[in-house]
Amino acid sequence: MEKKKLVFFYPPNGDTFLRPIIEALKGEYNVEEFTGGDEQYFYKVLHSADICWFEWGNDLVKQISALPQYSKYVVRIHSYEVFEGIHHNVNWD
Repeated sequence: MEKKKLVFFYPPNGDTFLRPIIEALKGEYNVEEFTGGDEQYFYKVLHSADICWFEWGNDLVKQISALPQYSKYVVRIHSYEVFEGIHHNVNWD
């Protein structure tokens, strides 16, 4: 059986808290990491994933939440986003 594709989205050097999780899930999933690139490549990666993990609940998550959903999304919100109220701008449906 083919492994599901799990893509981690995070900014450059934004994997400090995420690295152990990525390493632990590599055996169970086909893991890809996206740390930036052009918009066309971003959407290609987004649409090809079975699961998208967004490490920060930032403006990117706000924008993605307004689009049609192509896969399952995981958003790990850190205390910074909660204190700033960013999570209120995300469509959690």
